[in-house]
Amino acid sequence: MAATRKKLSKQSPTGASRWRWVGAAGLLVLAGAAAWRIASPADDRPAPRSSELGPDQYAGADACASCHQEQYAAWRTSTHGNAGGAPGKVTLLAPFNGSPIVFADATVRPTIDPDGRAAFEVAWRQDAPQTFLVEGVVGGGHIAGGGTQGFFTRARDGTLRFLPFDYSRQLGQWFCRSQPDGQWLPITPDRMLASCTDWPPRRTLGSVPNAAGCDQCHGSQVRVTFASDRKMWVTDYASLAINCESCHGPARRHVDLARAGRLSESADIGLPALAMLNKRESVAVCLQCHGEKLVVEGAGQLLAPGVLEDRYSVLLPILTDPPYTPDFRHKKFGYQGPHLASACFLDGSMTCTDCHDPHGQHYRDDLWRPLQGRVDDGQCTSCHQSKREDVPAHTFHPAGSPGSRCVSCHMPYLQHRAVGDHIPYARADHSIAIPRPADDERFGVTSACALCHVNRDAGELQRQVQRWWGEQKPRHPLIDAVIRSSGQLTPEEAGRLLLRPDLNAPMLQFAALTQYLLRFVAPDGGLASEASHRAIRQLALSQDVDVAALAMAILHIADGSRPDTRSFVQARVAADPRVRSRLKVIFGYVAWTQQLGGRPDRSLRVLTRAVELIPSDAGLLEELGGALSQIGDTSRALTLLTASAKLEPDRVLTFLVLGMTHEKGRNFAAARAAYTRAVDLNPWDPVPLMRLAMVHGELSDFAAAEQTLERVVDLDPSNVQAQIMLARLLAARGDVIGALARLTRALAFAPTNTDALNLHRQLSKQE
Repeated sequence: MAATRKKLSKQSPTGASRWRWVGAAGLLVLAGAAAWRIASPADDRPAPRSSELGPDQYAGADACASCHQEQYAAWRTSTHGNAGGAPGKVTLLAPFNGSPIVFADATVRPTIDPDGRAAFEVAWRQDAPQTFLVEGVVGGGHIAGGGTQGFFTRARDGTLRFLPFDYSRQLGQWFCRSQPDGQWLPITPDRMLASCTDWPPRRTLGSVPNAAGCDQCHGSQVRVTFASDRKMWVTDYASLAINCESCHGPARRHVDLARAGRLSESADIGLPALAMLNKRESVAVCLQCHGEKLVVEGAGQLLAPGVLEDRYSVLLPILTDPPYTPDFRHKKFGYQGPHLASACFLDGSMTCTDCHDPHGQHYRDDLWRPLQGRVDDGQCTSCHQSKREDVPAHTFHPAGSPGSRCVSCHMPYLQHRAVGDHIPYARADHSIAIPRPADDERFGVTSACALCHVNRDAGELQRQVQRWWGEQKPRHPLIDAVIRSSGQLTPEEAGRLLLRPDLNAPMLQFAALTQYLLRFVAPDGGLASEASHRAIRQLALSQDVDVAALAMAILHIADGSRPDTRSFVQARVAADPRVRSRLKVIFGYVAWTQQLGGRPDRSLRVLTRAVELIPSDAGLLEELGGALSQIGDTSRALTLLTASAKLEPDRVLTFLVLGMTHEKGRNFAAARAAYTRAVDLNPWDPVPLMRLAMVHGELSDFAAAEQTLERVVDLDPSNVQAQIMLARLLAARGDVIGALARLTRALAFAPTNTDALNLHRQLSKQE
């Protein structure tokens, strides 16, 4: 429902960043994402689709131990093998000794209960203390640039949810992510628990629809499903460590073949042969977790090599919520993702396992020879052999000094910008960039030079770089084009610079297409030239599904009225469900940007084009219905929303939008029926409950409104609007003390809320 949505927030800084849409009551709606299909050259059968993955296809890490003893032993002592688990099975870095974590509005005590279980006792203002048992521990403080540990509890709805009490190993201090900027700050007595973004606990372990969790990868075979019969979420996982099958895929068939002595009968070993993958496929295995991504299909379901792109996209975040600077330095959390834009990847053959032993997480060179550590120059000089002959001649620093190390200049540890500067959380720059101090400052990146030379400004450092090395290597032409596209370009100039099907650089092509789409494409506005049309059409044939989908979206949005364009796009959409799932995300995002820019007519045209292309998708029908509702075309909106509900009768969002559309038409009885259906489908979602309470009020059923609002604040005490509405209802029937208590609760979460303050002031005079 693009016309009724506003952008709420960026994704939390604990993983892959996501863009979100929200309805009038704060409904998270859409997230999306993919990478590359991976199939073993030794297996000519098609890889299983994501929908075919099930727990019975997995064997567990221990099943690997008898045959792969060396690899298993290395994994057991690795950071992956010790990434998390149940308390008691992993080391608790944080002190669970009862020492209080003191907030301005609450006291939290990490304790071990009489049964030996780790727990947090939260005493919130005047409320009775609550106990949150720790069900899962994530993180072991392993990373050199800053290691942390977080904790999960099981919520009443069945999900595992993150508790906002993180622990920094380097600082030996508790911290939480703060509102409204999302930075991580130490917990101090002047900070409020209400200011912690994840309080009350809402972030899930694993992804659920409309709220994709960035912790999908902080465990193995994480799956979150909704049991309709029990009206509960079910969270399953094999382990909170990162096990063998996280990388190799479901191994039950491989294990069965091995135990039956049949592995030598054919080239089929029941698993993809990861060592035989090409560089794109190899890196994609790691980017399942070590990269920004968006869900495009089946949130909460199992992941595996070879089917990642069925569920996720690693390039769509560049469109929806850019995680990188224009020159592809990381600015959020997927710090390994920029490797896809590096010269070592694009012009060479570097994969993740050229430097990292995937089992023990030790460092090695491209010939798999062990290295001494992360600063060992052998990672680079095994390829760039001339640079090791005379180190000072290249580095202008004494051999053996920190400034002479390859990684000091080309892969410096940079503090994550999304985290802020208060908690150590630096990660290696995987764009493997050439130091450009002036440009680094321009894009908000700390230059490698400035990490050591802290008292010299960027201009001085840039001049020194030029004195030593002279003219610097030109950037990749697409990076240069993306940077230039922020200036004054004509559509024709932009087409020549940004539309480059002749280059084999999918991440950069996607970034360039993004700039072209957002700056130079209007719905039904055509393309600037026939040359641009031809170039985009060639990009639509890319083997990279993200690039192909974005190019097809541009063609259909700008030129969909052309019969040849429409037939071209329709044929590809019909042939590949991965393209279809991406197009739905792209169309929805573009419609939202048009609405946000004050162009509801353009938003409507984008969604109309989307439904023309994919006519039987419940989500797109709901989107278009919502847009029509927003402009007052209630009749057509109801037709589309009803069709959406028939296609997916268990889709909560459709009934929510249907109810809002009935409200616009003043048909409150029909709105109540729609919201009641949404609540029945998922009683744990406070948004339909909130809308239902409002409709009860419109129908003067104040007792039902109060009862429903009580359910809302029971699920989400931080819902300030619900607390204020309850206060008004209580005051209307003379319960001023109860109303003031509700307002006090609301102000605990939003101390500057004008409505709550004014009503509190007014009622205080009556007490």
